[in-house]
Amino acid sequence: MEILIIIFIIFCVMEFFETKWQKADSLDKLLLKNYFLYKSEGIFGYLLVNLSFFYAIGVAFFLNNFVFWIDLIVVFKFMDISMKLYIFQKIDNEGEDVLYEFFPQNISMQELTYLNMSIYVTSMFIALFFS
Repeated sequence: MEILIIIFIIFCVMEFFETKWQKADSLDKLLLKNYFLYKSEGIFGYLLVNLSFFYAIGVAFFLNNFVFWIDLIVVFKFMDISMKLYIFQKIDNEGEDVLYEFFPQNISMQELTYLNMSIYVTSMFIALFFS
């Protein structure tokens, strides 16, 4: 039981770190912030700051626990990272104006800042303690 609590706390810290460095006022600013990190650090540096994705995979293998909730975390994070990398590739080829092609309106992120933390942390909690 103690190992599960430690695993959960480490996951919470990782999610909080990811939420804080990705915090932005709008979706286009969030994507540009991610893009500049991707351009300055490269793809491996960008993937390293998305540690909770790899951590969730590691937890699933370590505990041999491939329940819906851990799979949900891995799939959502994979889709998030893949979508961002696709957008980064489009920005490299066509310029920053492509962002407004994907997202024509200035979408506010104020209300959604900690939504990922609540979804992923709750999913990990259920996966670790109720399955």
